[in-house]
Amino acid sequence: MKKMANRVKLITIGITLAVIMSGCNSEKELNSYEQGVQAIELQHYNEALQAFKAYETTGKDLKKTYRGEGLAYLGLGQYDEALSSFKLALEQSNGLLKKIDYDINFYMAVAEYKSGRLEDALNTYTAIVQADKNNSDAFYLRGKVNLDLGNIDAAKNDFDKAIELNKDDSRLYINIHDDFSAKDMDTDAKAYISKGVATVSKPSSYELGIFNYYLGDYTQARNYFEESSETKKTEEGIIYLGKTYEALDDAGYAMALYEEFATNNETPAIVYNELGLLKVKNRDYEGALAEFEAGLKNENASCKQSLMFNRIVANERLGNFEEAKKQVESYLALYPSDETAIKEGIFLSTR
Repeated sequence: MKKMANRVKLITIGITLAVIMSGCNSEKELNSYEQGVQAIELQHYNEALQAFKAYETTGKDLKKTYRGEGLAYLGLGQYDEALSSFKLALEQSNGLLKKIDYDINFYMAVAEYKSGRLEDALNTYTAIVQADKNNSDAFYLRGKVNLDLGNIDAAKNDFDKAIELNKDDSRLYINIHDDFSAKDMDTDAKAYISKGVATVSKPSSYELGIFNYYLGDYTQARNYFEESSETKKTEEGIIYLGKTYEALDDAGYAMALYEEFATNNETPAIVYNELGLLKVKNRDYEGALAEFEAGLKNENASCKQSLMFNRIVANERLGNFEEAKKQVESYLALYPSDETAIKEGIFLSTR
């Protein structure tokens, strides 16, 4: 159960893209900057990058334009390029800190984190909290970096400060749970969920469902999820509900939920991933492979890494070793530090 957190979490140190402009008038022709913004919102990152590059040639709004390019590069997983764009954006500042400068620094820290520059990310978040001591998000994200660096006490201090500043944010407790769970620190993970239950003044039924799911009360979690009107509207909600039914030994109904959602929604890549994982459990490797391939049709899928790795596993189980070898090479070109994939490549080389 603990690994689910990495697949469904909405707010991560990864790429939760902010709306970088508002008020676009759909009745007028959009300029290339506005087209880039629209493409970012649709997660069409290649298209966004081309639009921002075109607008850059006008010499206008360079700070916002470079930021847009950085966001597009983040979405494409090109973190060095993203860092370069964010640094160019900051160079357009006049020395006076504005909201956009904080925003750019946040995204720069994301790029540093994603590219493995943890100390740089830590320093960037530290600079943010020194300038804004009431920034709950920055304390939370610095805590996440500290956790990855093994600075457990510092991480807890940052998480606790984030909670002190935003104690009624249910999602904050859930994210901290997921961060500790990813490190197999289940006692700490559940402690923050329990803290959320005791502290949040008016959690929604949906949030209570998540709390109870992580506390292991699956019957109560199911009841809260089914009571909430928002559960079946989002990928995250449908996966929580499906996982709850799996925990209640009703994997068949979980699969039906995923299939219905996939049928009625345009690009539910993460749901295809869950469908594929269920089919792997059922030894339906052909079916699983089809689901993973369906998810990968969305080239900007946030769970692309999981889909690519799971596709390798499905091909291996089917005995498609040559195809699996090619896919693990492509995977490692994008994610070279994944030790599990490296071992998988070594195994496949013997087949």
